[in-house]
Amino acid sequence: MPGISYGKTRAATRGVQGRPTTARRLLVLGLLMALAACSPGNGVDGGRASGDKNASAPAASSASASAVSGTVAADGLTLKGPRGLGVRVEGGALPVGMRVAVSEEQGAPVGQLGTLARSAPVWDVHADVPPSGEVTLTMPYDPAAVPEGARARIVTYDPETKRWYPVATEADAEARVLTGTIEGFSLKTWIVDRADDVAGAASWAEYQAGRLLGTRAARPDCAGRPKVPEWVKDVTTVADDNAQIFACGHGEGDRLVLEIVNNRGYPVSVVFDRPYAAVRSSVWTDGVSGVFQQVGAVRASNRVPLISGGSATVVFDRPARQAGVIQGWARRDTAALALWLTSEVFLAAGGDVPVGGGRSLGLASVDCLGRTSTSVWAAADRTADADAAGTAAELAGLRDCLAQSLETGVRAWGVDPSRAVHQSADSLRLPREQLGAVKALRFLYFLGVAEWSLQAGDLLVNDGTREAGLVDLSVRWRHDAVVDAMPLFDLTPTDREGGSSGQHVDAVLAGEGFPRSTGAWVGCEGEPAGMTYTLNGRFTALVAKAGLRPHTPDGIVAEMVVETDGKPRTTVRVTRATAASVEIDLTGVDTLRLTAEKVQGTCGTSDTPYGAWGDAVLLVAR
Repeated sequence: MPGISYGKTRAATRGVQGRPTTARRLLVLGLLMALAACSPGNGVDGGRASGDKNASAPAASSASASAVSGTVAADGLTLKGPRGLGVRVEGGALPVGMRVAVSEEQGAPVGQLGTLARSAPVWDVHADVPPSGEVTLTMPYDPAAVPEGARARIVTYDPETKRWYPVATEADAEARVLTGTIEGFSLKTWIVDRADDVAGAASWAEYQAGRLLGTRAARPDCAGRPKVPEWVKDVTTVADDNAQIFACGHGEGDRLVLEIVNNRGYPVSVVFDRPYAAVRSSVWTDGVSGVFQQVGAVRASNRVPLISGGSATVVFDRPARQAGVIQGWARRDTAALALWLTSEVFLAAGGDVPVGGGRSLGLASVDCLGRTSTSVWAAADRTADADAAGTAAELAGLRDCLAQSLETGVRAWGVDPSRAVHQSADSLRLPREQLGAVKALRFLYFLGVAEWSLQAGDLLVNDGTREAGLVDLSVRWRHDAVVDAMPLFDLTPTDREGGSSGQHVDAVLAGEGFPRSTGAWVGCEGEPAGMTYTLNGRFTALVAKAGLRPHTPDGIVAEMVVETDGKPRTTVRVTRATAASVEIDLTGVDTLRLTAEKVQGTCGTSDTPYGAWGDAVLLVAR
């Protein structure tokens, strides 16, 4: 995509922002300080001249305070605007003789920024054409208004998409100045990004995703539908109008049907701790959001992506074991971020607009989602606080595919995409639907300017946080049969491989205690370690939590496998930080084999097994 960057940012890593060189920063600050001590002159006017057509009214329809304007010379222009805003136009960035005006705006749409705004002034920086070179802002700010852990950012208003976008910003708390390079002329102010509010850390990405708009959904209604099947004891959700997920249950023969609704203004994935039998989330005719949810329903067996206010019907078969709990959590993960990206492109376009070649944005989105859904779902469990750049990379294929589709349409209409993202809608002289494609392209462009990888990290909630760990939905069940549970370690293995697996251990797996566990040695030399049991059809189910214990060396990933009568039944990958629930129907099974093998990392030496089958029991019906 020559001329446009949608994913590369000025900041390669968190905390290292794209910024001018030290010499250039000092030069700009020095020029502005010198200018502040001088009276208006040398091409700088104290206000807009009445006959100056280049000093036009600001972008927002509001009253303007005192304005300053100047004329671009061969070596550029330096302006000191009202309330201390500095503008430096480098030579060649604008035509010689072009007027640049700076005014303070009293009625700008800062309410859109919610709690991110800090009662800061809003400036309109105006010129008749977008810059083709570097334009640097130096903006006064109050470091005392920036809490610990937050960051101050310059933001710019895009009148075409009617959204605020952050600029790569350097903060100098001692000088009380923010510095950033702008891509175009419009309204400018500053915000506090990632500041704690009553709902957690508020960030620009969450504002963009609709979190601050207070979107709430209606509860699902299961009244008048068949009762839940007899094996379901109860369905429990958070009894609060502010709950992340609303849910109710009903029956469909011997199946449990959960109706779930996303009660947030941003997309989420509802992740269950056991596979569902079927999911019906929206329909193909619901546009791109419905398409995405359908793709998710096909690709995942325990994850349901939901748009803001979106709903889904999730169906569970009668479990094999006689008692237990189904749990569900609302997550903002890679899949949710992909849904957010796709729906935001649609929203920016204003609907299902044409993109050239006889295709619409909806069809293009279907194609892009089909190409990239496998990689998105493969990384769906990734949350990005620790690896924002990695998360963004997983979504790069989707983002680039959407951008390429939009660029194809824009070029077909005789417009250069690299110019379209900077030009006003009026100057392009395109029909309304074609302008929608340009606006969607502008959104993707500004997303790159706004440091995509960092914003991905801002949007996602790390699964280790208290909020993410709260259960949003649970279902308890118990079959009528009376059951006995026999600890696995009470049954002697008929065969062992690679160590004395099968002994009783008191294990901690992924931070949770399992005092009645069965030890599992991990094969580290290319062969699995494990044990085999002779059951002779005596048991109905195996229930356990598979994981690695705290003394396992850092970086070890192991595969733990359950086989019955010589056939694999389930394989889970575990680490010290992640464990996996295992529930296997053993009805009629004669032999049970459990193995563990290292697939990543380097083993050390240990007198006790790295792995464990947490609180493993064999169930017997009587």
